Amino acid sequence: NYPNYAMNVGHQGEYAAIGGAAHIARGDAWTLSPLMKITFADPSLKFDFSEIRREFAKGAIREFMPAGERSLIIPAR
Repeated sequence: NYPNYAMNVGHQGEYAAIGGAAHIARGDAWTLSPLMKITFADPSLKFDFSEIRREFAKGAIREFMPAGERSLIIPAR
């Protein structure tokens, strides 16, 4: 349990839940919208929204490679 992982990657899911819990409890449209769920369920996206903690961990250990406008600033392997 090293500090960088614990505070940045290890707890990202909990930090998101703290902020989203009030909205989920209220039933805000963006938390329960089927349109949002369909949008983020696209398998062609580089970031897998069904496994958010795994994707954060891939970013922490430098395995995640973004697509789009950041492709130019990411060094080639």
